[in-house]
Amino acid sequence: MRGRKALRSGMLFWACLAMLVPTPLLQAATPAASGFENVAPVARDVALGAGGVLLGRVTDRQARPLAQVPVALLSAGEQQARTITDATGHFRFVGLFGGSYEISAGTTHGLFRLWTPGTAPPAHHTSALLVVGEEIVRGQDGPIGYWMGKPLVMTALAGAAVAVPIGIHNHRQSTVASP
Repeated sequence: MRGRKALRSGMLFWACLAMLVPTPLLQAATPAASGFENVAPVARDVALGAGGVLLGRVTDRQARPLAQVPVALLSAGEQQARTITDATGHFRFVGLFGGSYEISAGTTHGLFRLWTPGTAPPAHHTSALLVVGEEIVRGQDGPIGYWMGKPLVMTALAGAAVAVPIGIHNHRQSTVASP
């Protein structure tokens, strides 16, 4: 009996303490504090055609081709070439060498490793694809996700999850008739 009473008291103590913890201690690290701002974008491997030809396409999020979109090819932050997509959203750069390049179309950017013919890794692509308006979604909040992201709400739920069973148990113990 004493052991159960000590256990209940300990659980009640921790539940109350959890409600008093300052909110910033319960919040997740911000992207700046977690180091995510230094994460390099993933480069896609693309094999160049004969003569250093890079083929590519610009689409919207529904995979519809975008015509007349300016496309820039950058190497080491400097623009190497510029073109405009045709009616089917395709673009083409000629005379390129293997290496890392950034391709931008509007506000969309992609990092590509270009390989000379016959040197690309087995999982390479034959053309570059840029999706304009593509946003990185790291998680989707609904109404439940919104409230679950609030540290005070989570603390209250955790406290209730501990305190309610203790209260029910104590109520049952007090209503049991003594012999």
